[in-house]
Amino acid sequence: MMGRTHYTLGILYYLLFCMIPIFTMVKFSSLKEIVIGILAASIGAVFPDADSDHSLINNKNPIFRTSNRVVNHYKQLLKKIFAIVFFGIPATFMAFYMYYYKNYSVVLMIFTFILIILSIKGAAVGEKIYIPIFTEGLRAINSGAARAKKIFMMIVYLSAGITCIYLSKGSVDGIIWGLIFIIIAIFPHRTFLHSPEGIILATIGVKYLEKRIMFANISTAFFIGYFSHLYLADIFTSSGVPISTIPLILRKTKLHSKFKRYKTYMIVYTILNKKLSIPLIKTGSKWGSVLEGIYVFVLFILLFSLIINNKGFT
Repeated sequence: MMGRTHYTLGILYYLLFCMIPIFTMVKFSSLKEIVIGILAASIGAVFPDADSDHSLINNKNPIFRTSNRVVNHYKQLLKKIFAIVFFGIPATFMAFYMYYYKNYSVVLMIFTFILIILSIKGAAVGEKIYIPIFTEGLRAINSGAARAKKIFMMIVYLSAGITCIYLSKGSVDGIIWGLIFIIIAIFPHRTFLHSPEGIILATIGVKYLEKRIMFANISTAFFIGYFSHLYLADIFTSSGVPISTIPLILRKTKLHSKFKRYKTYMIVYTILNKKLSIPLIKTGSKWGSVLEGIYVFVLFILLFSLIINNKGFT
C-alpha cells in the first residue's frame, strides 16, 4: 500500500485499540500521552518502509529529501543534455546540409524543425512515446538516478548503524539500534523489516528508548502502527509479507546449500520461505488506490461510531 495509507491506518488502528475496552494494555492519563502515542503509532506505521529510498519515511527525512532533490535536479539536467545531443546534432547536420547544398526542400525543413523541437522537449516525449535508443537512454538515466539514491541511503544508514554501535560502549539499546540501521542499509525492501523478526527487533529498540525518555506506552503504540503496516495492510497486497527472513539469510550466507539435503530442514525452510498474502490490492494501481480509500473510510466510520457511542478511551 501507499505510504500515506499506512500512515493513516496506523493512527486509526491505534485509536481504535485505545477505545475498545478489551485492549486494556493501552491506557492514557493525559491528552499529551494520547498525542505522543499517535505520533509513535504513525512512525511505526511507516517504519517498515525505511529500507526503500522512495518511501514516505525517507522522503520526509531532511537528509534524504535534500539528496533526492539534488539527484533529481541532475537527472533532469542529464536528460536535457542527452536530448540536445541526440536530436540537436542531427538537426545541426541537416541545417548545414541544406545551407551548403542550397536544398531547402519542405520535407528536410519539417524534419529539421521536428528534430529541433525534440532537442528541447525530447525528454518528456521520449518517456511517453518509445523512441529507439533514446527512450532506452532515458531509462538508463532514471535507473542510474535511482541507484544513486539507494547507494546514498545505504551509506547514511550504514554510517548511522556503525556510529550507534561504536558510541554505545556496550549498551544494549545502542547495539540494537545500530543493528537496525545496518539491516535497513543492507537488506532489500520487503524482507527483514516486513517480517516478524523486524517488528520484534524494532519494538525492542523502541522499548529501550521508552525507558530512556521515561514515557510509557510508546513501544505499544509503535508496535500497533508497525503491526497494522504488515498484517492489516500489506498482507492484502499481491506482494504480501514474508513469514520469516531466516530463509533469505540462509541463502545469502550459503548455509542453505549445506543444509538442504536434510529433509526436516527443507520442510521448515519451505514453510518459512512462504509469504502471507490475500491479494486484493495492487499498490500504485488506480483500483488499488480506490480500495485503499474505502479501507481507510470504513475504519474512520468505525472509529467515529465508537466516539458517538461514548466508548471513550480505556
